[in-house]
Amino acid sequence: MKPFVGVDLDGCLYNWDATARELLQNRGVIIPSDPSQYWDQIRDQITEKDWKWLWSSRGARQRLFEDGSSFPDGIGAVRELQDSANIVIVTKRPRDVTPATLRWLADQELLPHTVVHVPPGSHKHEIMPRCATYVEDNPSYAEGLAGNLGVTVHLPRRTWNEELHFSSDGLIRPFDRWSEVTQWVKKHIVK
Repeated sequence: MKPFVGVDLDGCLYNWDATARELLQNRGVIIPSDPSQYWDQIRDQITEKDWKWLWSSRGARQRLFEDGSSFPDGIGAVRELQDSANIVIVTKRPRDVTPATLRWLADQELLPHTVVHVPPGSHKHEIMPRCATYVEDNPSYAEGLAGNLGVTVHLPRRTWNEELHFSSDGLIRPFDRWSEVTQWVKKHIVK
């Protein structure tokens, strides 16, 4: 049986930061420093009204999760891994954008084993199926996965997480190129 490899969507495969910026800029909102230098930078630099528009406006909300750009090296790597692993997309995206999420995945020619939407108030380490390894860009989620499950978590270096230090006994592996992840998975997970 092929092993399960969990992959976060936003920040790993989907460039949510750039997509949100573009939508807000089209609305006339200017956000300094591109890309974000820390996790909640966009939210911190716009009005509550613009933040609500981004998340609650039907048009903006659907575009926020479907029309954005990808991290191309991630798409290629996941396509490669699909041959030897069951890809599980693990996301905290709202459940109502599932159709947009599935359309975007199909447009990228990604065929995950499953897409798991982690409900509000829940943690990624609580979801099933359990994966042999994960790719996650959010430092606190990476810590939760590594610390609670004892598995290796691959953390793509992004401006919002590159200066952080982790306490998970070497289980969090920052990477610059997705080829590092595919090589690691083939060496340590795929039998």
